[in-house]
Amino acid sequence: MKTAPKINKKPKMHEDIRDLYLTVRDDIENAISRLEGDLFIAEDDPYFEDLSYIYDRLLGLKFSIDNTLSK
Repeated sequence: MKTAPKINKKPKMHEDIRDLYLTVRDDIENAISRLEGDLFIAEDDPYFEDLSYIYDRLLGLKFSIDNTLSK
């Protein structure tokens, strides 16, 4: 009888690395909060598209970090 191959789980994240992820996530959340307020003011600004792009990228980074930390 064949058995299913064992799935190797990733080792638990080192505490220092996890702390670094949490620090970066906090900084990203702060930047997102600031941009949310600025985006309403900057709708007529020529740099609005740039700010929107940065905002979207920060949301993506936060999502990625949250996924990494949840493993």
